[in-house]
Amino acid sequence: MPTASPTAAVTPTATPEPTATATATPTATPEPTAMPTTTPTATPTTTAGDGPGFGIVGAVLALGTLALYGRRRR
Repeated sequence: MPTASPTAAVTPTATPEPTATATATPTATPEPTAMPTTTPTATPTTTAGDGPGFGIVGAVLALGTLALYGRRRR
């Protein structure tokens, strides 16, 4: 019995199908906006005093002066 000689048989191989690749969608880049120019404002200057008004020394002097003036009128 004769043996069958091998024949070259073409067997189909699976070819990979192209798959969808993730592509980046273009996004809008933020445009630089014009910055509003601030105008310099004048800063208030302070005086060299301790606080508002006469202060303690001024108040004591005023009361003493009024007391002396009141005694002289009597």
